[in-house]
Amino acid sequence: MLRLAFLFSLLLVNSGCSERAPASLQPIRQGDYQAVIEQLRQSIPEQMRKNHVPGLSLALIDGQTLVWAEGFGLADEALQIPVTPATAFRAGSLSTLFTASATLQLVEQQRLNLDAPLSQTLPEFRVRSRFHADARGADRAITLRRLLSHQAGLPSEFLPNLHSADPLTHLPQKAGELWLNHPPGMQMAYSNLGFTLLGAAIERSSGQPFETRLQQHLLKPLGMAHSSFIGTSSLQPYRARGYLQGQRSKDPEIRDLPASGLWTTPRDVGQFVQMLFAQGRFDGRQVLNRQSIEQMFRQHNRANGPDVDCPIGLAWYLGPCGDPRIGPQLQQWQHSGSTGDFAAQLSVLPEPKLAVVVMANADTAEALVSDLATQALRLMLQAHGSQLACPRDCQPSLPPLRL
Repeated sequence: MLRLAFLFSLLLVNSGCSERAPASLQPIRQGDYQAVIEQLRQSIPEQMRKNHVPGLSLALIDGQTLVWAEGFGLADEALQIPVTPATAFRAGSLSTLFTASATLQLVEQQRLNLDAPLSQTLPEFRVRSRFHADARGADRAITLRRLLSHQAGLPSEFLPNLHSADPLTHLPQKAGELWLNHPPGMQMAYSNLGFTLLGAAIERSSGQPFETRLQQHLLKPLGMAHSSFIGTSSLQPYRARGYLQGQRSKDPEIRDLPASGLWTTPRDVGQFVQMLFAQGRFDGRQVLNRQSIEQMFRQHNRANGPDVDCPIGLAWYLGPCGDPRIGPQLQQWQHSGSTGDFAAQLSVLPEPKLAVVVMANADTAEALVSDLATQALRLMLQAHGSQLACPRDCQPSLPPLRL
């Protein structure tokens, strides 16, 4: 589903660039973030209405400053509960960014090794391969680094009991002896299964349940008070309800918590980004080492011919990879997420240290969430004092905003 959504979004971006004339934005003075906020406030409700999106929340980050966080629309249409900055949404694949960070914390503690086989931590997990002369060679090729960069050759999903509260401790054995789809280390192919297995490795190496480990060593140190990997929208009153085809979704349990189970807010994710901008420090505490940050944002698929247009780090996409480019020479990190009934986008410009987080609660929200993140970053660049550097053939789907 994720790969199909990616391809479909790519088609939308390409078709939009060829059909729309470039829009000109009203100039924004350096430091005038209030003008950015007012433009977005004027545009967002109408775009939500056109895309049939009940609720949306976003946060803008400039370095160590949370510039703005605001909610729009409804978290629950039946109860008429409004979205606030404290409303949590399902983050979908943004979850992998936190799983990668937790993995690197354990690497720092020498409980895990990026280049060790997964079977060293989860000996019950085995694969079958058409690309190796023997089974041991195939198992040795499934390393944590390749799992984190989606280069392990694993299938995208392990479907049995996908929507259940089945513990991660059972998954490595149940998913054992799957056939590899690709030779490990040769091609990037997104795998929720790979990140779920990383979650099992986190549990095994730390001796703690995944949620407990993440809360104690990542979420709470970052002050992410409305974030958790467990439960459904009925668990907490501040969680939004998701919508499919205009109807409230059934919100099933998600077994693959490390890949797609995170509930969070854009404001909480913004604090995670602030930690990354500060080389791993947050509120006076070193949450991740500088070396871990460097590993996370180093391209790990440079030698892979099929991946030439989509560089990837550890969990992070280090280029637009289908989303609009902010500027021709601007480095850009991003990740999107979708669970069908929720959509999310995190887009980062590491050089000026600007970031946007957008989350919404409908199956119709993916294009809006992506376009809104792009539009907000372009406006923030102006307020930051940079020239708007986007090519003329890379205009987002949102119409021009007016002061």
